[in-house]
Formats: sequence, structure tokens, C-alpha cells
Amino acid sequence: TWTAWELICKAMEFFQKNKPEIIAHEFSFASDGLGYGGTIDMVCQLNGQVWLIDYKSGNAVYESHFLQIAADAKAWNLLNPQHKVERAGILHLKALTRGEDKKGEVIQGKGWKLEESENIDNDFEYFQYCQKLWHRANPGAKPKIQEYPLTFKK
Repeated sequence: TWTAWELICKAMEFFQKNKPEIIAHEFSFASDGLGYGGTIDMVCQLNGQVWLIDYKSGNAVYESHFLQIAADAKAWNLLNPQHKVERAGILHLKALTRGEDKKGEVIQGKGWKLEESENIDNDFEYFQYCQKLWHRANPGAKPKIQEYPLTFKK
């Protein structure tokens, strides 16, 4: 089993080796026009390009993760055109990598890998198909508003 500290150490290795310049982190948004909202883990300048990066600590990276970051990138670009996302990826903190990529083509280290979306625009189209299917299966659905107390009494 992985401990939270091991995952933090892998993330720190990514930061120390690649030195991304953070533009935004934990950026929450909601868009009536796009019909969704979310929280973006990080947007940064990396190797001269603007990246959107989502952290994942699960055992695998799935197609749905790439649809999520494509949707996040679309929303980010509408809200922040001055820092348009050029590339998007998943920082997988449980990758089965043994170390750095010998060819230097992939950003990775021991047990972590930045898995890049092959085509953000294409992934966003698939996200929209899924969004339409969800609306078809859930007509008239509204977000659940949850309120939590700001303080507790003894």
C-alpha cells in the first residue's frame, strides 16, 4: 500500500526536477455556458508551454481522466485567455515507471509519470458526447446544494 507521504515525495520529485512555474492551483470554476464546473489542480509554465496538470493517485490512468482535463482546459481557456493551455496531462503518482525516460521524450521518474493528452480538442468532443448522454439520462437534473456549518459548538 502507498502512504500519502510516498505520493507527496513523488510529486515533489516532479516539481524539483521540472521546476514548473505555477500560474494557478486549486482553481475552482463554474460555467453556465459550458454547463459544468470543477476544480483544476494546476496550470503552469513547463518547458516554455502552458500546461494544465491534474494529479491522480489511483492505480491507473483512464480515458475519462483525459476527458476531464480536456473539459477543464476548455473552461480555463475561456476564463483565462491570457494564459491559454497548450498541453494537458495527468501526473500519475502510482505509475509503474522505474526512473527517467532514457530517450528524454516523456516526463517521468521512479513511480510517477506525466501522461499527456494526445489531442485536447478531440478529448473535449468526447466529453461533450458524454455530457449529452448524461443529460438525456437525467433530464431536468439540478446540482445538489450542500451547506456545512462554519463552526461547531462543544
